[in-house]
Amino acid sequence: MRANRMNSANVGLGIVLLALSLLGTGCMSPMALNHQGASLDLSTKSIAVFTLSTSNAYRPFYNPNVQCVRILSGNSEDRKFRVEQTCRSESGSYDYLVSVDVQPGAHTLKNVMGNSFGPLVMATFDFPVEGTFQVPANSVTYVGHVEMVNRERQSGETRSGSIFPLVDQAVAGYSGGTFDVTLSDRSKTDIPLFTQNYPCLQGVQISTAVMHK
Repeated sequence: MRANRMNSANVGLGIVLLALSLLGTGCMSPMALNHQGASLDLSTKSIAVFTLSTSNAYRPFYNPNVQCVRILSGNSEDRKFRVEQTCRSESGSYDYLVSVDVQPGAHTLKNVMGNSFGPLVMATFDFPVEGTFQVPANSVTYVGHVEMVNRERQSGETRSGSIFPLVDQAVAGYSGGTFDVTLSDRSKTDIPLFTQNYPCLQGVQISTAVMHK
C-alpha cells in the first residue's frame, strides 16, 4: 500500500512538472519549413537547417524525444522552436529535420529539450549544446548535424535533466546521465533529405556553414 502511494505521488509530481514545462514552452515558434509549402519567401528572413539525432545509451528503453530547441541570436533574441519527430533509425536513435527562421548574423543553438515516457514514468531533459552558426541574408543555410547520446554521468559533468521527480528522472537516466554532443558536417546526405521532404526547397540553393562550439 505504501509503495502504491509513493508511485502515485511520484507520477503526480511528474504530471505537474511536465505541465509546468509545457507552460514554459507555450510560446514556441513552429519550424520554418512545412511539408505542404510549395514556395519559399526569403525576402525578409533567412532559414537555418540542421539534422538532430538523439539516443539513450544509459537507459535505452527511454529514448530522448525532442520537443523544442532554443536559439539565441546575436541581437539577444531568445526563441524556442517546436520540433516534430521525423523517424526512428535502424540504430534506434530518433532523427529530426530542424528548420528555424532567423535574421542574418550570428546565432547559437543553446539548448535541446524534451521528454521520455514509460510505465508510470514521465521524465524530461534540458541540455546545453552551445553550437554557434552564421547565416547570410535572404538564404537557406545548412548548419550541420547534431548528435546527442545520453550516457552515465561522471562527477562534475552536467546532468541531462533535473533530479526531480527523483524516480522518473533516475529511471530514464536523466538525473544520473549526461549527453555527449557531437557537431559534424553531413551536408552530402542531409541536404538531399531536406529537399526531398520539403517541396519549397526545390531549386533553392542551400549553402553550408557548419556550427561549432
